[in-house]
Amino acid sequence: MISTIDWMVSKRRTDLLSEDFEIGDGFLSPNEKQKLSWLRFAKRRTEWLHGRWTAKQLLSASSPDWREVPFDEIEVANAAGGAPYYTSHEIELPICLSISHRERMAFCALSFSPGLKIGADVEKIESYPASFIETFFTQDEINSVKSCAPQQRDAWVVLVWSLKEAVLKALGEGLRLDTRHIKIQPVSGLDAEDSMWRSIEIKLDLPITGQWMAWWLRQDDYLLTLAAHWMEGDRQFDIQQQFCDAPPDWL
Repeated sequence: MISTIDWMVSKRRTDLLSEDFEIGDGFLSPNEKQKLSWLRFAKRRTEWLHGRWTAKQLLSASSPDWREVPFDEIEVANAAGGAPYYTSHEIELPICLSISHRERMAFCALSFSPGLKIGADVEKIESYPASFIETFFTQDEINSVKSCAPQQRDAWVVLVWSLKEAVLKALGEGLRLDTRHIKIQPVSGLDAEDSMWRSIEIKLDLPITGQWMAWWLRQDDYLLTLAAHWMEGDRQFDIQQQFCDAPPDWL
């Protein structure tokens, strides 16, 4: 079976939206407008809106069936555990969606493949303190950080952390699980900056059945990661980038 994962990255113009900004009609559903009114902090509102705009752009670009549907008829809701999903006219769509934010960047991935759960994460390559690594990494991962070439240390730390986040999103668990149950195997080529997704081996020390695959992609000073989980059968993956329109003026 070939499973397709569509993904999209968008960058907004501003760090934060102003307190009194207005969104034009045709973007948010009534439920999303209500949700927006509950968000108190500018950073959260900005990321929330950017993620939903990108997720709707991705759905429109990925499927001819949704290309002409107005954005205010598509809603990005959240399950009890926080995982996002698409609905339209109060009906949940059979599409797996994952959303991630970092600074001005939003990264979304979706799949129409039945039985497939995916997680997406984006992180900026930067230094993390030793206390962070000791708290969230396994001993083997800590050892790999210590033995890593100095010029690649930050990228390796960020990649390990981002992959753990992607796996937790695919599980629908977030940080409720101990990240040390997810074991990331060493990888080479951290300096590569191209359009090719690279697979990486992960192992889970959890009572969870099924199969896993994971990938990473470096773009400038950012790392994008994807994780996929399914229960049975062999799968091949086609990871397709979709391109978005220019962000609206309010982004």
